[in-house]
Amino acid sequence: MKKTLLTFLLFFATNILFSQIIMTIYDQENDEVYGYLSYEELERIDRNSSRYLIHLIDVNLNPIAQTTFTDKKKLELGLVRYNGTSIYIEFLGKDAEIINKSSLEFGYRIYDLENNVLSNRYEVPKRFQNKDIGIVDSYSIPNKGYGINIIDYKNRTNTFYAISNDNETLYEANIYIPEKKERNLLNIRVQDIYGNRLASIVKNYPHKRSEYPTYSVLLTDLNTGEIKNEIVFNNDDYKANIYNVQFNDNNVHVFGDTYRGNKKVKLGKTTGMMKATLDMDGNLISQNNVTWADLESKIDIKEGGRVKGNGFIHTLDYVYDKTTKHTIVVGGYIKREPLGVAAKDIVFLDFDKDFNLHQVFEVETRKDLLQMGVLSSWNPRDYGLILEAGGFFDYRFNMFLEEQNGLMFFYKSYNRVSLTKMDLVHGVVIFKDKKFTDNRLSWEKVKYNDKTQILPSKPGYILISEQTKNNKMENRLERIAF
Repeated sequence: MKKTLLTFLLFFATNILFSQIIMTIYDQENDEVYGYLSYEELERIDRNSSRYLIHLIDVNLNPIAQTTFTDKKKLELGLVRYNGTSIYIEFLGKDAEIINKSSLEFGYRIYDLENNVLSNRYEVPKRFQNKDIGIVDSYSIPNKGYGINIIDYKNRTNTFYAISNDNETLYEANIYIPEKKERNLLNIRVQDIYGNRLASIVKNYPHKRSEYPTYSVLLTDLNTGEIKNEIVFNNDDYKANIYNVQFNDNNVHVFGDTYRGNKKVKLGKTTGMMKATLDMDGNLISQNNVTWADLESKIDIKEGGRVKGNGFIHTLDYVYDKTTKHTIVVGGYIKREPLGVAAKDIVFLDFDKDFNLHQVFEVETRKDLLQMGVLSSWNPRDYGLILEAGGFFDYRFNMFLEEQNGLMFFYKSYNRVSLTKMDLVHGVVIFKDKKFTDNRLSWEKVKYNDKTQILPSKPGYILISEQTKNNKMENRLERIAF
């Protein structure tokens, strides 16, 4: 495989004191990075409270604001949202999980960008503060406020609770209230916003202990919470496991894995993949299903998505290229090993606008083993999700090239320098003019170590964030020249 060496051109640099965590602030409405937030616990005030520092910078690393505040001790940073006029910042108690956060451990603050003021700590209303109630995720309402996605596990209800920039209630939409004899539990995950629409994925579990839900896409009014449509893609031939929903070209694009029959679902062996296109009201325009057998002319793949010599393909991302109208499916290989299950390599499946496979591109990366002993059963889908959640796959993120005329896919890798030592490096796969190239990254004036982070930035740029020995975080915005 031909590899070209990328040279980074130094664009700008800044130092942020005390920073321990840095997070990308994404502008979901305009599909771009707005800036970055760094966060640190500075000192313990007493046995129950601490003082914290927040530092905001824009996408060009220009300072926006820096402020300190006092709150409960040992707070973790949750989701960060931007709506054009303010920034919503979640804070989680020490016992909260990032996913399905307990409402008892959840709080948030809103930063007013015009007046440079961070609000006091807010919490959801008392009726939502219960050990059986979780905060699933949140979404931006452009220029108006934010929505909080709430699930009540005991009563099996789902609510979109929206607040203004001043924390006034905008709406409280009951997305699902079960009938008296229903035992269904719905797990709803917010996906994308566009205009007055919010798209979410619904996992419908027949009862609390169900392993295999049915999937649907939910379209709601972003400004009122009103349900506009719910679309199911299962048919007599296929069951769809929806992975991603995106607004593109004034349509809704839905991507997912497919299974044939309940037996195949339980075995965790996929039949193939699907792409569906809806209009903004959720009416089906087209649905394309491909089986693994349809791809055999491009890749040596068998039933269940097993590639000879590599293992099963586990899908990690679906990325739409606005220039070519192609869909890039990013996956990794999972393979059963004598002492567990391993993740390795990255595979790119390039589908044309009609979801026909155009080409396959593979990048060899290290094999990362999750040691689990001898496996008594083998379910590729479930183990793939475990590996993905644990960060065993090397793929990290994607972003646009400059002028949005192509895509970049970032991944981590290792270079062996001796029999016992391997250096961590990063690479990027470029997709432009319907061609892939794999490039290992190198740059000047950056001392790379295990505390270095690479984050998305504006098209054609990345942020390199390095924690130095004197506890500073040095951020560099780098332009990729290739």
